[in-house]
Amino acid sequence: MKHDVASAWDIVKRAKDGIFLVVFTDQNGERKRLSTGVRTEREAYARAPQIVAGKTAKQVAKVEIEAVKEAAAEPSKIPVMTMNALFDHCEKTVWRNHRAMHTLRSNVRILRVICGDDLVTDMHYMRLEEVQEALFKRGGRKGQKRATPGTVKRKMDTLSKALATATRMQDADRKPILFAKPPMPTLEVHNLQDRVLNDREITAIFKVIEARHISQPGANWKRFGYFVRFLLDTACRKSEALMLDDSWIEERPDGLTFIHWPQYLPGVFDADGQPVPTLKNGKPKSLPASSAIKAMLPYLRMNAVGGRLFPQHKSTMDLKWVEVRKEVKKLGFNIDDVKFHTLRHTKITNLVKEGKELPKVSKFAGHSNIGITMKRYAHLSPTDLVGLVE
Repeated sequence: MKHDVASAWDIVKRAKDGIFLVVFTDQNGERKRLSTGVRTEREAYARAPQIVAGKTAKQVAKVEIEAVKEAAAEPSKIPVMTMNALFDHCEKTVWRNHRAMHTLRSNVRILRVICGDDLVTDMHYMRLEEVQEALFKRGGRKGQKRATPGTVKRKMDTLSKALATATRMQDADRKPILFAKPPMPTLEVHNLQDRVLNDREITAIFKVIEARHISQPGANWKRFGYFVRFLLDTACRKSEALMLDDSWIEERPDGLTFIHWPQYLPGVFDADGQPVPTLKNGKPKSLPASSAIKAMLPYLRMNAVGGRLFPQHKSTMDLKWVEVRKEVKKLGFNIDDVKFHTLRHTKITNLVKEGKELPKVSKFAGHSNIGITMKRYAHLSPTDLVGLVE
């Protein structure tokens, strides 16, 4: 059975007697194959972390026997931790100031349904495989029968971080809650956000939106067109544009206009009474407004609701985008794979290809650090190798 090459250990079955072995590299770099003493794969995965930590199969078996006896005599004294309890601990401590708390809690809420009642010590590889498959079967957005690998990976990453936390925790007797984090099932994720719109496709998109505005003047197509232009000019995420408030716009005497996203959403608090970050990276952001954005401000302000310049619900925007993609196809352009996030990726990609400085691009994109920008976009820069040739 093959697992992720980055896993700390693996399980193989010995042919001659059916006993499972745990295979791992010790701290000295020596490759070891130690018996788990059991012929059941599920039991082997449960014992493996302790054997990797230095115990023999006999020692593990002895502890198991003693634990059964002690549980029968005084079950209330046996310290156990469920995944729900572990999630509670993580949310109150190590995840308390997580930069994407809303997404994190959404992931945890789903994980609680699937494995919340499981004991932490029972979260071995086979059970993790079952959890991963259950996440796929929950389905995805827009009626998808199976969730996408990226969606499942984000939830499995949350589970992995919780288990890693358990390895640093101790029970009342100062014994580890979890001896070692089990290897996580492999999951290949193909990045679907590499799509970049070209100028002809962008022209076709605005042509379709303008035609809809003329044929359906009361359906807010003009504001939708401004929304698309705003995303293209600012490289903002959809959620960042939808929350835009008129009070965040600064028009300076020198003619420059800036958009300031605050660090926290004004007057919004989570269940623990903590302020909710406005942006994904939990930091404030300021961007200069393009001439197109400055030109659309009077109309947006006149039609604002409670100060919000784009007061539509995200589902309304999504439905309009589906209609636009259908109409653009009639013009000879297939943009079925284009999402609102593609507009953000298009802007950032073009900035890098134009040779803009990566630190400035990183700040414009709102990345939490330049390393993210480097990893994602540095290969596009046409000036990286300048100076290396005569």
